[in-house]
Amino acid sequence: MKIFKSTFLFLLILTTLIIAKPRMGVLSFTLPNNDFPNAGSSVADILNKMLLEDGKYAVIERTQLETVLREQALGQSGTVDTSQAAKVGHLSGCEYIITGNISEIRQTKGMDKSTYTFCTMTGCLLGILPGIIFAAVVPMEGYTTSLTLKVVDVNTGEIKYMGSGEGTDNNLFKSLRASAQHAIKKFLK
Repeated sequence: MKIFKSTFLFLLILTTLIIAKPRMGVLSFTLPNNDFPNAGSSVADILNKMLLEDGKYAVIERTQLETVLREQALGQSGTVDTSQAAKVGHLSGCEYIITGNISEIRQTKGMDKSTYTFCTMTGCLLGILPGIIFAAVVPMEGYTTSLTLKVVDVNTGEIKYMGSGEGTDNNLFKSLRASAQHAIKKFLK
């Protein structure tokens, strides 16, 4: 009976360890300037959603991580280095922290989508070639974004993964999402 209890307890602990998902936290991304103040937290939310959809990680709420960051007076410069990210992750119970920066948010000038569509359709009515030439020459207004992210092991401070991505869309949020998807896709495979 004693051997049975010990074996049962051992199997229970082993099963818990196997089933437990690694705890992952995502900090807001830093920006080179404050022209788009919500972009850094938007990228963190996008990555949180991607991690949850992936299902391999238990995701820790970003505001919980940032509370630890403030309490420890870390990141006062607006940037968080690898050792600071590891400390925040360790204090919040995470095994891994994703941190990064948005290196570029560039607004491209051009015409808006409705004008572009009207002009392209008008060009097509006049003959297929003018419509194609017009569509190729006149860009639509939009955003190009670039970002870099790091996945940091909070116990060792070691960078486990680093990726970068770029996105372009007429919507800033969609451009940021494309950048984040490109940056993290190899990590999630």
